[in-house]
Amino acid sequence: MEYISILGDTSFIACRGCHYSILPSSIHSHFQGKPHQLSFETREEILQETTKYASLIWDKDDLKKTRIPSSFPFFFPDLALYNDGLACQDCSYIVRSKNRIQQHYKDVHSWVNPRGKGRIPKTSKEKNPWTTGVSCQQFFHSPPGHSYFRVDSKRPFSDRQTRPRTASSVEEERNEDESEIRSERSEARSEFSQGITRIYF
Repeated sequence: MEYISILGDTSFIACRGCHYSILPSSIHSHFQGKPHQLSFETREEILQETTKYASLIWDKDDLKKTRIPSSFPFFFPDLALYNDGLACQDCSYIVRSKNRIQQHYKDVHSWVNPRGKGRIPKTSKEKNPWTTGVSCQQFFHSPPGHSYFRVDSKRPFSDRQTRPRTASSVEEERNEDESEIRSERSEARSEFSQGITRIYF
């Protein structure tokens, strides 16, 4: 797809031009404005393409019910990649702001800054409880779904890895399951019938 990509098995799509995720329900509004300014027909084609995937998170209500993984063993080429993440060593929280990671440690882990107030001397070495230089990405720029997650910046996601199931694949799986159930029921009826025969004859 020219304008969007399916992000692995995450049930999210990404705008290839903006490098962050968008919801299918927002496709028309997103691609209507700058910098895209696509025609209604093109936007409708993009929207229809997404309907082929049965497991996509469709709107904000769905997104609020979705848990964002704290890490992936690869990075998504169609999302912005950052290498300046600050990660909490006690939980999976990641941000890119020193003030925010400090506030997290204070609020969640009752951390007290040993340095106190004042300017840090150039000769002193500041020791922090968080990890710096963490490779991270985020799906959305605003909540919900805006939390950062850790990635392996040396391993890009490839099409060889799993993707959300399309509507056709879901239907195929359903047909296979129903066929298997019918076969099991047939075998069960056969065994039951043979058991009755052995009992009465």
